[in-house]
Amino acid sequence: MMDTQRFKQVEQSISELLDHEILKDELAGAAVCITYKKEEVFRKNYGYADLESKRVIENNTIFRLYSMTKPITAVASMILLERGKIDLHTPISEYLKAFKNMKVLNNGKPVDANREILVRDLLSMTSGLVYPDPDPAGFYMQKLFDHLQNEINHGNQIPTKELCDLIAEQPLAFHPGDRWRYGLSSDVMGAIIEVVSGKSLGEFYQSEIFDPLAMVDTGFYVPKEKQNRLAQLYRYIEKEDKHSLEPEENRHLCLTKCLEPPLFESGGAGLLSTMDDYIKFTNMLVNGGRYQDKQILGKKAMEVLTCNQLTEKQRATVYFETLEGYGYGNFMRVNLDPSHSGGSGCVGEFGWDGWTGPYFTVNPTDEFTFIFMVQRCEYSNPALIRKLRNIAYSFL
Repeated sequence: MMDTQRFKQVEQSISELLDHEILKDELAGAAVCITYKKEEVFRKNYGYADLESKRVIENNTIFRLYSMTKPITAVASMILLERGKIDLHTPISEYLKAFKNMKVLNNGKPVDANREILVRDLLSMTSGLVYPDPDPAGFYMQKLFDHLQNEINHGNQIPTKELCDLIAEQPLAFHPGDRWRYGLSSDVMGAIIEVVSGKSLGEFYQSEIFDPLAMVDTGFYVPKEKQNRLAQLYRYIEKEDKHSLEPEENRHLCLTKCLEPPLFESGGAGLLSTMDDYIKFTNMLVNGGRYQDKQILGKKAMEVLTCNQLTEKQRATVYFETLEGYGYGNFMRVNLDPSHSGGSGCVGEFGWDGWTGPYFTVNPTDEFTFIFMVQRCEYSNPALIRKLRNIAYSFL
């Protein structure tokens, strides 16, 4: 454990960074937690969960995880793999028939895919399934999601499997396995989990992950009695020479405002959680699949979960700045080369982040985790994350 003076330096460094971001109106507030050898060595909250009411961030403030949902979906997938319920090389059409005869865009025209999408293609984001992005395949998905979001806004929700059947009607961006592309693979994996388990995604997560880990505030919606703890979602607005954070009321990716149970439980972006809860999840991961007396995953399933799944050819197509030096597998980054990742870290470190800015990393070698929680739409600040990581790693 570091000495008192060094601890004070860590606290000062993190506080200076985040206080500066809050002062600039880049963030309303944030929360940080660092664990080392199963102990919390640093934890602090900054700023507000709600600027308008001046409600500060607390340890039990509820955050929208967005894509930090994906690692939970990955763990659920490994639970089923460990029980022999799914196979990584099986075509997903064996679970979801709508994906049997997929099309791929070729010069703007749909042609037959050269092979079926496999389960492993979903988990490595090499399926060809896309988000509603500004490119030809993304335009197809945008049109579908605009229609579905409009229906949701008018009170007409759609269940998870039915939504995924509609996703299957849209053309892929490329032939399965050809390259990496961030997209709706995790949502389709969520539908497979439902089909295989015979439970809704929320029910499976609750019984297999949330209850064993005592994650009491994690789910696909916030019950009425807890809604006073939900952080406001903000968007950064620039007007002429001024900027501000304003509450964001719109939702995308067929998500709701999470105030009542949704029919579509998004395995890619739908969960909400607290720092208190997510610490338990990362502690399970850093401890090789075990939390206290509960074994969520065995040693070999953890090895599958936390290894790179991309070939060199596929890695060459990865386009996120935050993935420099990393591979990818099971909806998470995996550190392959710390010399190219822009700071402290080690081979085998893994984790992910979300659309509203939350970020986590797990380093099993050094028994170290770092979690950062914020709530700003489309927030990506790789430089800030690298700085926070480098400070956090000074505990080692």
